[in-house]
Amino acid sequence: MQKRILIALVLVLAIVGCHSESATNPTPSAQQTKVVCVDSYPLASVARRLLGDSIKVVMPAPAGTNPADWVPTVEDVNTFQHADVILLNGAGLSSWLDTVSLADSKSVDTSAEFKDSLIMSEQVLTHSHGPGGEHSHGSIACTTWLDLDLFAKQIDVIADSLKRTYPNLKSEISDRHQKLKDELRDLDSQLQVVSKVLAGKPMIASHPVYQYLAQRYGLTISAVHWEPEVTPTAEQIEELKKLQASTGATVMIWEGEPANAVREPVDALGLKSVVLDPGGAQPVELEKNTDWFQLMACNIQTCKELAAEFESAK
Repeated sequence: MQKRILIALVLVLAIVGCHSESATNPTPSAQQTKVVCVDSYPLASVARRLLGDSIKVVMPAPAGTNPADWVPTVEDVNTFQHADVILLNGAGLSSWLDTVSLADSKSVDTSAEFKDSLIMSEQVLTHSHGPGGEHSHGSIACTTWLDLDLFAKQIDVIADSLKRTYPNLKSEISDRHQKLKDELRDLDSQLQVVSKVLAGKPMIASHPVYQYLAQRYGLTISAVHWEPEVTPTAEQIEELKKLQASTGATVMIWEGEPANAVREPVDALGLKSVVLDPGGAQPVELEKNTDWFQLMACNIQTCKELAAEFESAK
């Protein structure tokens, strides 16, 4: 409820701000700069790869912040509104879009073309953790980019949108688009190979965010609701014990490196902890020329190492 009230307040202030700005300055400075605005890190990485240094790509959500939990400020809303094109993941990722008005002519839902392939959850799960307070997992799984076949379709939509918006860059975007798809196809092939070993090996995820990964690559992943930085309660530990007993899982997948106090009860159950970063948020520490594709390559390397351990244990 508090999140909805905050979003509504942002909308009201944004509308007032826009009206005031248009009355005093019909051509705001933000419109002088060519900008592409995105709601998630995978889309930001794609847009930056396709555009190079020609156009600025902005992701208003702060580094380290899950875009599914993020609520934009008035300034953030204005950034979206003044962009040349707005690239959105869709699949319910940005719940704040329900209460903020963005121009339809600029907004692109990159997953709309495969809406029939979106994974639906049977229930909405809400829990509390950390300083962010209540957090919900809606009825649609939003991390579509973890199915690299679906993400390839999103890349196609992004490339087409950028070519329409910046026709003078059409040739460059087309060349980079093909290279990007080749790179993604290679990552997908590697996951297809390693998944043949991991398929049938039950695993538990600290969060229900790996649905598309599991579906695409035939993995068996159950989920709890743990945070890597929040010490689990006795009830959570008991839930994990029961889930492990019912599934026979030997691996627990984390979105980020768990703190020692969080890892201890997991280790005590004999579960091996591995980190597979879903990559929705921009990393806090981002090295030059590092993007979502390198992050996925690291995830694949982790999967390969895990598969090698399973093979050696035979």
